[in-house]
Amino acid sequence: SLLRSHPEATVVCGGALDWYSWEDPTREDVPSPLPWPPGVVVPPPLMLTAVLRRGEFRTPTCNMLVRANVLDAVGVFEDEFTGMFEDQVFLAKLYLSQQCVVSGARTARYRRHRGSSTARAIARGVYHPARPNLSYEKFLRWVSAHPLVRTGAANEELRDLLAGALAAYDRASSTRRNARSMLGKAVPPHGRRLLRGAARRVRSLGPVRMGSLRRLEPLSRQ
Repeated sequence: SLLRSHPEATVVCGGALDWYSWEDPTREDVPSPLPWPPGVVVPPPLMLTAVLRRGEFRTPTCNMLVRANVLDAVGVFEDEFTGMFEDQVFLAKLYLSQQCVVSGARTARYRRHRGSSTARAIARGVYHPARPNLSYEKFLRWVSAHPLVRTGAANEELRDLLAGALAAYDRASSTRRNARSMLGKAVPPHGRRLLRGAARRVRSLGPVRMGSLRRLEPLSRQ
């Protein structure tokens, strides 16, 4: 009905319930906040700008309606994102190009559990919800390189937000480069030659026979 009431919109965005009580009945479920009240039509790229400005704003894909012709035109997922931020890249493409109408309905429960992609990424050290991490950096750089972000006066605030978010990663990269440069200057030329020669010898080693890992007898006696 929202799409019929607002024919200029092509996407309906709703909130979801972060569902914790399925596992722990004593824990409260938390509704995901939306950046605008229900019924507001949001032009591009303001939805993406709001999400980047305040991370708790979310419009999960499980509570979204998109016109079929928009999916054909925009595409869905990107091959380079197969885990973390796979859905956020899809949402970014919609937010950059489509008018979204906000729905007040919560028709989905977003189940939080220890086996989720987010939980596994945190365990592997490639994502953290509050600290700089590889997954978020990859997402930010992808958005920054998008043609619709790099052009247009309406995207000035979005570009500023992206630049600010990437500044921490750029500083860290600069620090690593400086450390490598200082190390290179500290090691004399003959030392660097020795290190390169050792690296080549390691690469030239053939496979090492480890024997059967099921045997309890020491390898030296096999």
